[in-house]
Amino acid sequence: MAIVQMLFCTSLVAQVGAGSQPGSSPRHLRLFNTKTNKPICELTFPSTVLNVLLNMARLVVVLETKIHIFDLRTMKVLHQIDTSVNATGACALSISESNCFLAYPSSSSRGDIFVYDVLNLQLVNTIRAHNSPVHLFAFNQQGTMLATVSDLGTVVRVWSIPEGTKLFTFRRGTYSATVTSVCFNPSSTLLSLSSKASSTIHVFALNEAAKEVPAGSRVGVIPAALNFMPTVLHDIVEPSRCFARIDLKDSNVASACGFYDNDTLMVVTVGGHLCQYVITDGTCRLAAEYSLLDSPSEELEVRLNPAEGKVEQDGKS
Repeated sequence: MAIVQMLFCTSLVAQVGAGSQPGSSPRHLRLFNTKTNKPICELTFPSTVLNVLLNMARLVVVLETKIHIFDLRTMKVLHQIDTSVNATGACALSISESNCFLAYPSSSSRGDIFVYDVLNLQLVNTIRAHNSPVHLFAFNQQGTMLATVSDLGTVVRVWSIPEGTKLFTFRRGTYSATVTSVCFNPSSTLLSLSSKASSTIHVFALNEAAKEVPAGSRVGVIPAALNFMPTVLHDIVEPSRCFARIDLKDSNVASACGFYDNDTLMVVTVGGHLCQYVITDGTCRLAAEYSLLDSPSEELEVRLNPAEGKVEQDGKS
């Protein structure tokens, strides 16, 4: 399978194939009931399905230049959005029933994003998030904040939704990296981030001390000076506010990370380990470690659903 997405902890699973046969084509989406072991609905699209997003009200299917929005209860097509080229299927859907928003790139060459209301089917905001194209999005559970990371991977920003006000800016590092996961904890007080080929997990605190200084404020020389600088310089001078970090042992590499609860972070490594860390006063303590592979020769491809503290794995020999 190329894509497997579960609707929270229910028996509903969306599957997209990776084969050449019609039933396993990357253009073919199947909704499956794991309790009855029977398909509920099957859909075929004109091009490869790059991403599938689910909440209790909507099913969103992302193609390279189009987004399809379905009513999950009836599987009726509600709307189709024409987009710029989105080769990676970058997109995020809020799980909140009251703040049910979709975020997706508005350009393939700039870091602008659209925020779309999938309940009322209308565009609510456009945000100039980064100078380079946005690589990854993540909503908090309440649907009131959105974290964005560009393809450079050096800076992560947090925005208020739907207003689009910049709340926080954090620096992951100085050198470019591909960010593999970004996730809020349930109370939206912490933000975790992992990156490809790195054995470090960054955790940032979303508190008053880290908030952006409003334009015109005289508090802080550097934040005030940013108002007079070209936006391309912001990523260089904006302060770093790393709250805590995890250095995985034995130079292991994180595949994904996400919060189980407000103070417990789950990390899945490429080597096939699930590590549980407890965060207290800026320190991260390894509380438990589990092996996810039957044999060390297996390759692991993982998707972690941070909102549910759930790990989905695809083991390949």
